[in-house]
Amino acid sequence: MDIKVSQNPLPQNEGGYGKPLGNRQGGNLTGYCKIVLKKLGIRVVYEVIRTETVMEIVVIAARADGEVYQIAIKRTAQF
Repeated sequence: MDIKVSQNPLPQNEGGYGKPLGNRQGGNLTGYCKIVLKKLGIRVVYEVIRTETVMEIVVIAARADGEVYQIAIKRTAQF
């Protein structure tokens, strides 16, 4: 994973590198963030759990037509 994000996974509006998500692809991902690793051609959707050492990664997938968001919506519905 991008070293900068692992050092500061907070949302951009809190000084971090994650882009906050909201209602997307027919599902609500509010509270989750994404990063794009262009060289690898993937997106990572994750939730920051407010502890000193935990960043829960929900899904890592190819940047294909919003598929990563559909997977994230399905997985977050289980929580």
